[in-house]
Amino acid sequence: LDAQGMEELRERGAIGDICLRFYDRDGKLVDSHFNERVVGIIMGQVDGQPRLGGRFTNRLLTLAHTLRAGILGLPQWKSMRQYFAFDRVYGELRKKTPSPLTDELTLFAVDSSTRGLGIGKTLYRDYLDHLRSLGRSDFYLYTDSLCTFQFYEKQGMTRTASEDMNLVLDGKPEALGVYL
Repeated sequence: LDAQGMEELRERGAIGDICLRFYDRDGKLVDSHFNERVVGIIMGQVDGQPRLGGRFTNRLLTLAHTLRAGILGLPQWKSMRQYFAFDRVYGELRKKTPSPLTDELTLFAVDSSTRGLGIGKTLYRDYLDHLRSLGRSDFYLYTDSLCTFQFYEKQGMTRTASEDMNLVLDGKPEALGVYL
C-alpha cells in the first residue's frame, strides 16, 4: 500500500481496516479497488520498531463496543466472553514459555480460494526475510486447532506451550487446542 493508495482511501473516508478491508467512521466498507485485490496478508510486531498508528483509537473503540454489549446484553456478549477467555489462555501460555517473547506474527491469512498456490509460503518467507534484515532470528505466534497450524509446523516452527480450552461453536461445546 503506497502513499497514493493511502491518500485515495482517506479521500473516500477510510479511517481504519481489518485485514485490508477499509471502513469509514460508521463502520461501512469503503469502496476501493483494494477490496478486489487482497488474497493474503501477514503482519507482525517487531520489538523496538514503530507500531501502526491508530492503536489507541482502535482500543478505545473496542472498549466502547464491549461496554455497550455488556450494558445492553447483546447476544454477541457470549462471543466476547469467549474472546476474553482466549486472552486468559494466552497469558497462561506466556507464563509457560522459557524464552523471551519479543517479535510476534500477529496476523496471517490467505484467502481460501487461493490456498495451495504458494501465496502463504511467499508471505511467510518475506516476513522471515524482513525479520532477518532487522537482525532477528525468531518470533512467536498464537494459533489454535481451528487454524491451519500445520502450515507453521511444516515451515519449521515448534510449539513452546499449549493449553486446551472449551468453546461453544454453533451452539455446541467444542474442545480447542491453543498453541504458542
